[in-house]
Amino acid sequence: MNVLVSILLSMAAAGTGSDAAGTVRVATLVPWVHDVAALAPGHVEVVASSRSLRHGVWSGRDRVDLGSPHGPSIEALAGARADVVVYDEAMHARLQPKLDALVSETVATRATTVDATFEALATVGRALGIEEPVDHRIDRIREALDGLHLGGAVSAVTLYASPGAPVVITERTWLGDLLARLGVDNAAAAVSGREGYPGYVTPSEETLATLRADWILLVAHGSGDEALQALRRRMDDETVWRGLRDSVGDRVLVLDQELFGSNPGVRLDEAALWLHARLTEERP
Repeated sequence: MNVLVSILLSMAAAGTGSDAAGTVRVATLVPWVHDVAALAPGHVEVVASSRSLRHGVWSGRDRVDLGSPHGPSIEALAGARADVVVYDEAMHARLQPKLDALVSETVATRATTVDATFEALATVGRALGIEEPVDHRIDRIREALDGLHLGGAVSAVTLYASPGAPVVITERTWLGDLLARLGVDNAAAAVSGREGYPGYVTPSEETLATLRADWILLVAHGSGDEALQALRRRMDDETVWRGLRDSVGDRVLVLDQELFGSNPGVRLDEAALWLHARLTEERP
């Protein structure tokens, strides 16, 4: 650890604790914590955050920019003097010792399924002292999901528009699990290939050539239009994609980046409603 980081860690440890008004100061490496904090305005304040599609720019706001969630700035985090740091158990495991040295409380979350998301929300709610509004919100999400079920009438392949070939998002992710909860038939349930990140599979050509679905759901970071155009070119030019192209036709849905760019946390019901509305607008 370099001298600058050591000094900043010491400063942060000396300054930890809620402010005079009792507001909990939270730093987050997990985007959905912003919306959890918003459930208790005046009690919780997000003082530092890694960037996301929704929270990457804060002009005129008193919040520390921690940079990319994949490589957040420890120096900036130390200067934020937070009471609590929330992080992703898998993505930020290597940072845990430094995070523990910074604040009086760290909260590890793992939101890879719908139920795991509920557990993560409840854990953060307890840590921030706002159990009641968080638990109430979870109950409302559960109720909403119970009323949104397509009964397997629609099948889909969900793709992440990576810089190289598109990656299949399987049921072993929060989004794949949400689709299963909505009764969307996963047309890529048996997909095989290289798995660079848990639940995200680059399919083999043999598997890709056999895929058929009613819809392609496309997750894009950056321009959704560009991602869609790139996918359509690939489906037109590469033989292994043509079976899927012919079965899908024009039914390629670019998912809303605000709701699907990362786990939406307490907005999970909004994501479910968005999907349900669009998948039922035009039944194949």
